[in-house]
Amino acid sequence: MKRPLPMLKQFLLPVLTLTICLAGSWGCNVTSPSKNIRDTVFIPYMISTMPDPLTIVWSGDWAAAHHLWTTLVGLKADGTPVPRLASSWNFSEDRKKWTFNLVPNRKWSDGSVITTEQVVASLNISLKGTSHTDLSGSIISISGKNDTVVFELKRPVPALLVTLSYIDWAILHPDTVDIGSQKPKLKSTSPVSGQFTLTNVKKASGPVEQLEFIRNKFSVDPITLNINHGFLSYFPDCEWLAMNQDRALAFRSFAENMTEHCRSSLEKEFNIMKLQPTWVIGAQFTASGEKHFSSLERQALLVLLHKDIEKTKPSFGVQRATGLLPPYMFGALSEEEFAVFLTALERSIQKTNFSNLKGKTIRLVTMELWEKWGSFKWLKDALTRIGIHVEAKALPRSEYFNAMGTDAIEQRFDFNFIPTGVGDPDPDGTWQTASKNFFPGSIDLAHVSAAFFETDHTKRAALYKNMAREFLSKASFLPFKFDSPYVGVHKSLKLGDVAPFRAGLTLYDLAPANQ
Repeated sequence: MKRPLPMLKQFLLPVLTLTICLAGSWGCNVTSPSKNIRDTVFIPYMISTMPDPLTIVWSGDWAAAHHLWTTLVGLKADGTPVPRLASSWNFSEDRKKWTFNLVPNRKWSDGSVITTEQVVASLNISLKGTSHTDLSGSIISISGKNDTVVFELKRPVPALLVTLSYIDWAILHPDTVDIGSQKPKLKSTSPVSGQFTLTNVKKASGPVEQLEFIRNKFSVDPITLNINHGFLSYFPDCEWLAMNQDRALAFRSFAENMTEHCRSSLEKEFNIMKLQPTWVIGAQFTASGEKHFSSLERQALLVLLHKDIEKTKPSFGVQRATGLLPPYMFGALSEEEFAVFLTALERSIQKTNFSNLKGKTIRLVTMELWEKWGSFKWLKDALTRIGIHVEAKALPRSEYFNAMGTDAIEQRFDFNFIPTGVGDPDPDGTWQTASKNFFPGSIDLAHVSAAFFETDHTKRAALYKNMAREFLSKASFLPFKFDSPYVGVHKSLKLGDVAPFRAGLTLYDLAPANQ
C-alpha cells in the first residue's frame, strides 16, 4: 500500500529556528546593541520556501503561516475560540446559520482595505478542501454583506469554530491564490493579512535555511512584543542551541533531543517548562512489512512491545501511547482503557502468533536525526528481546525523504520509526489528517464523519474511543510513546497562550515578564 508523501511530511521533525530582532534590547543582557543581540526563537520543525496554508507540507509551515495571515477565529491554549478578524459571532437556534461580524479598519499589508467580498472569496477557496480540514460536505454557502460573513450549514458542525481557527482557513488575498489547478494553491505571499510579511528566503540543501519577516504595520492582530522583523532559520540539534544561547530569546525542543547536559546549560538564562505531549512516537508497518507480518503477528507485536515497556520501565514508560491522541485529550483512550484493550487483544491472539515472531527478521528504518533518540534505541533492543532479528538502517535526511517519495521505504523496509503530530485540541483534525494522509484505507472515513457531526459530547467521545480501538486492532501503526516538548523562555519574558495544536512557538506567544 503506497502511503502519500506530501502530507506525511507535515509531521516529520527536522529542526528549525525562529529568529527575531527586537526593536530594543530590554532584559536581554546584551553587551552591544549591534552584536550578539538575543534575537532567536528556536522551533524544531521544517518550513517550506513559501508556506501555503491551503497545503501544509512541513510542520513549521504552521508557525510561519500564523505570522503571515490571520483567521476569522483564534484559539486559546485550552481550545476556547476567541475573536480574531471576526470581532464577534452568533448563530441560529438550530445552529445551521452562523453570522460573523468583521473587525473595522481591516487592511492588507500593502495598506489596501480587506473587503468583505475578499474575505468571502478566501473562505470559499478553503471550503474546496485543504490539507488538514474539509468542510465541503458540511456547508451550503458562505456569503457576505456590510462587514458580516454568513455561513449556511447543511447540519450543525460542533467543531466549526475550532476548524475556522486552523491556518487552513487563513484570510488570503484572492489575487495570491491559483484557483486554476486541481486544488487551490498559493502563488504569492503578498499582500498578507497577518502580523508579518515575508521579505526574503535563504535556501539550503534539505529544509529552508532561513525565512525573513518584517512587521505588518496594518495588522489587526495584537502582538505583545515590539518586534519589527525576524527570521525563521534551521539549526541542527540541541547542543548547537546550547552553544548559541546568547542569541536565544526562546526555544522549543523535543524531549527526546533535550539532553541533561543541554538543559542544564540553558537553565541559567531560561525558564524551562515541559508542555503537554504533542507528538506520538511509534513505528509504522510498510507495505513490505504487512506482507511479512500477518495482522495477528502485528497485534502480538503491539502487545509484546507494551509488555516490554512495563517490564523494563524505560524513561518514557510513564507516557505510554494509547492511540493517535494523548490520554488526557478529549476522545482519547485513557491509560486504563488502553490497558483493558491490550488485555482483551492479548486474549484473542493464539499463542502460535506470539511464537511465530521469534526468529523472524524485521528491516527497521528511520532518519539519522531520530536514530539518536532513546525511544529508537529502546525499540531496537525490545524487538531483539522479543526474539526478532533486527536489521536497522538510519538514512540521511535527504535520502530518507527521497525514499519516502519514491515508495522505496515501502518496499525496502518493514518497519518505519516515525514521530507523528497529534496535538489538536479537538480530535477532528488529527483523525481527518490521519485517515486521509497517514493511513488511507486503515481508518473508516464514515466513522470519522460520524464523530465529526455528533453533537452529544458523551457520544462523540465514545465514537473517537471506538475509532482508536478499531485502528489499533489493525496494528499497522504501533504507538508506544507520547513526546512532551520543552519550551524555554528567556527570564526577561513570559509565555502567553500556546495553542497546543499549533506546530511551533510563535512570536505572539511571548510577552515582557513585567507586564
